[in-house]
Amino acid sequence: MTPATGAEPSPEWCCVAFKSAFDAAGERDFAILVDRFLEGYAFILQHRALEPDDPGPQNHPGPISTVSEIHIHYCPWCGRSLQDFYRARLAEMVRPGLKILEP
Repeated sequence: MTPATGAEPSPEWCCVAFKSAFDAAGERDFAILVDRFLEGYAFILQHRALEPDDPGPQNHPGPISTVSEIHIHYCPWCGRSLQDFYRARLAEMVRPGLKILEP
């Protein structure tokens, strides 16, 4: 059993929480993305504060972050090494268009 989730991992996913976050990509939520990075792949923990079609606050007096991203190496829920667990399917996990591009 995985300590953080209490659920048995499947052969496809390290834990239920990781699968849920992977499925949430592109929505207002915390999500997991996989993208090409340097000469390999990166796992990215992303948080979107707004729904995809929401333009955000108008006339705000200062800059605000509506999307945050950080690269991760281990599953935040079960602690497994993401590169090791997903090594065989990294390329198929990339979903273009979900990562926020820097201006």
